[in-house]
Amino acid sequence: MRLPFKMQEFSRINIDSILIAVKFFLWDKIGEAWYGINGSEILRVEQNSFDKISSQKKVGNFFRQDDNMKKILNEISKDSLVRSAVKHFPGLRLLRQDPFQCYISFICSSNSSIQNINKC
Repeated sequence: MRLPFKMQEFSRINIDSILIAVKFFLWDKIGEAWYGINGSEILRVEQNSFDKISSQKKVGNFFRQDDNMKKILNEISKDSLVRSAVKHFPGLRLLRQDPFQCYISFICSSNSSIQNINKC
């Protein structure tokens, strides 16, 4: 199957779209940089240069830059609804979030509102 869009549109990760629209908790934007927690790692990320700084010696692959996006998009775009979503939201990614943190966020979100979760 041939993709109905150009790959270069999807090669750039859109940090604002990911962290605002998807609503990742424990992340705040200060100036041009995003600061967040992933497990025991504290991250600082900037969109323009896509600079990533970690509190640990090695920056993890939180944004999954090593994924084969062409292959992934080819597979998921077989479904017309998903293909339309992918086309309208380039730059979105599934993130490699700490499993425990993801689990707790899911439990909290199913029993509360976003405002209450942010306060917690």
